[in-house]
Amino acid sequence: MRTVLSLLTALPIALLPSAASAHLVDSGFGDFYDGALHLIVTPGDLLIVIGIALLGGLQGSAIARTMLVSLLAGCLVGALISFVLPATLSLDRVVVVAFGLLGVLVLIDRHMPRTAIIVFAVAVGIAQGLSAVLIREQTTSWIWLAGSITSL
Repeated sequence: MRTVLSLLTALPIALLPSAASAHLVDSGFGDFYDGALHLIVTPGDLLIVIGIALLGGLQGSAIARTMLVSLLAGCLVGALISFVLPATLSLDRVVVVAFGLLGVLVLIDRHMPRTAIIVFAVAVGIAQGLSAVLIREQTTSWIWLAGSITSL
């Protein structure tokens, strides 16, 4: 009975979320290492990278290598684009859609055309790179970006 009462008390609170403000994880080692740690401490980004790795592995080693280069290139392009975008940009929906699409592609386990794989990896990389718009005000962006791409 106590558990049910606790759940009934917590339910209205859970259904009425307010805006959350997050901050960068500061490792104390500088901007490069903060960028390198970003992939590890951001579950959404990490799951996208794992999904890309799984999809690439299912397509074969040659396509997987191409996906890796495409993902890195897309991430760099997205990060460069982020330097001219407004700092209020929200990428939450893009991450959710990309993660869902990756899950479906891994689940169906079909061989895909090389061009489609490259386009998809570049698009996911651009979405990943656009996250640099959120850290632009808080850190030395170029150094943070170098750490982030290194860990990717």
